[in-house]
Amino acid sequence: IETYYNKLEKEEHEASTLSPAQKILKISKVIETQIAAELQKDGGDITLVDIDGSKVYVKLRGKCSGCKNAMMTLKGFVENTLRETVDKNIEVIEVE
Repeated sequence: IETYYNKLEKEEHEASTLSPAQKILKISKVIETQIAAELQKDGGDITLVDIDGSKVYVKLRGKCSGCKNAMMTLKGFVENTLRETVDKNIEVIEVE
């Protein structure tokens, strides 16, 4: 039986062994399938602009672009989701 901690260690190891191309594809997939879908429910959207190492550059669109909670959305939702699913060292940065 795989314990919770063994599973976490396995996921961390897999994240650290992703090639740069695999990491980019995984980030893109998570943004498209998980993050954008949630933001679209509230009339917003997100576009992946660039990835440089652990820095992920995104543009918020729709209602999210002018929202006073945009920074909370970026750090609290987008960044945390990417850290949990791809790499714990990801930093999300909004671009104009």
